[in-house]
Amino acid sequence: MRLEIDIPEWADKSRIIVLAGIECIADFNPLVDPDNVFVKEIRCNMCAACCDDCEHVHPKHKYCMIASKRFVACCYDPNIGREEPKCCITHKKVPIIK
Repeated sequence: MRLEIDIPEWADKSRIIVLAGIECIADFNPLVDPDNVFVKEIRCNMCAACCDDCEHVHPKHKYCMIASKRFVACCYDPNIGREEPKCCITHKKVPIIK
């Protein structure tokens, strides 16, 4: 599926995230890369490495105990713009048409 939208001028310097349910599928962050959108290629394998210090992760089974009520920050992929070696999520850079 292809999604094309025109972003209003007042929002073009803001972080813009596209979610499928609670999973991030595309992320534009002008502070990280003002010329590209990061589009998810490989999805999360639920390793919970990015959630290690969270009190809402079940300690034994490594799942989120608040699930769909989780914080918005939990929907961001942990490895955009920085190296997160335990994370399997990968992205491709898609140039922004200005």
